[in-house]
Amino acid sequence: PSGTLVSGSEGLTSITPGILPNPDVTWETATIADVGLEGSLWKSKLQFVVDLFYKRTSDILLKRIRSIPATVGAQLPAENYAVVDNKGIELSLTHRNRIGALDFYITLNGSYARSKVITLDEPANIPDYLLQTGRPLNFITGYKALGYFQSAEDVASYYPQFNGGQQPGDVKYADINGDKKVDANDITIISMDNSTPKVIGGLSFGGSIKGFDFAVLFQGATKVNRLLDGMARTFFQGGSWNNFVDLKDHWTPDNPNARYPRPWEGP
Repeated sequence: PSGTLVSGSEGLTSITPGILPNPDVTWETATIADVGLEGSLWKSKLQFVVDLFYKRTSDILLKRIRSIPATVGAQLPAENYAVVDNKGIELSLTHRNRIGALDFYITLNGSYARSKVITLDEPANIPDYLLQTGRPLNFITGYKALGYFQSAEDVASYYPQFNGGQQPGDVKYADINGDKKVDANDITIISMDNSTPKVIGGLSFGGSIKGFDFAVLFQGATKVNRLLDGMARTFFQGGSWNNFVDLKDHWTPDNPNARYPRPWEGP
């Protein structure tokens, strides 16, 4: 990219380095293995499917922005170097039967899948909570909450927290490293789950009777975590636009175990 520098009364065109070139960029590659078992019992009244899967994605195109400092003086190119594993299991059980004029089925299905970082650039002396190699993708880090400050005495008797100024109803965070203060050195892993569920399940049943068909489906997911942001967690954001009912369950002296801390205005 270019710009303009002023020297005296004269404008001079400047040129700054852009992204460093990488002539060796190529496709990502994937190695997939799958083993399945399918069968039926009791004259096909019970049918089952079990499937084990494994996928290794290699040559993932990423920049080495974690291990190479910004003082390199140019934007780094993407390189085919990262490796991630995904593995899991899927299963399904179905029962089919007939009672009088009713033909019906019941199916239970579920899956479990998890990822694992095999190769990713990691800077020297990286804090443990930032280490990604050997861990799931996109795990969640942050401060560990211990509850709320319930009184001014509670605030005064606790360790100094960030820049101070805490009030009753603010979140009390844990001193993870034991230095008797709460600051950026106390960030830790708070969940190995992310916004993609590890476990997904479903229950469906249906059938037919005298020319009428019916079907019902229930689905659910667990081992999932998502951080609230924006209007979902910040009081008064957008003024009168912020009208989420659940934010009414905030801390007050009469509601000390509320879902949310005391209301505040600002980011």
